Amino acid sequence: MNTTRTVHVDLYTKVCLTAIAFLMTLLVLGLWTGGPIQAQRAQAGPAGDPLVVGDSAQTGGIPDTGAQRYAMINGIKDTNTRLDKIVSLLESGKVRVITVDEKGK
Repeated sequence: MNTTRTVHVDLYTKVCLTAIAFLMTLLVLGLWTGGPIQAQRAQAGPAGDPLVVGDSAQTGGIPDTGAQRYAMINGIKDTNTRLDKIVSLLESGKVRVITVDEKGK
């Protein structure tokens, strides 16, 4: 009993199978040529910048969030000190504000 079967495949299935074959070919070629370049491991090193651990030019650096937060707090304290000086100057009455109309210029 010899029976032959004919299988009809629609266009969508052909496109999907072609895409899968293409991607598998890329995968095999990638593995055969050595694969993609893998990222280097992050390593802590001597800190040139207190906000970044490691050499930022070579490894990209690892942000030191504790040092960043400490620097932000010190900046806020400095800003508050300066604002206190401005407020005390304004409250002392030694500042005089004069407004001029545009026509007066």
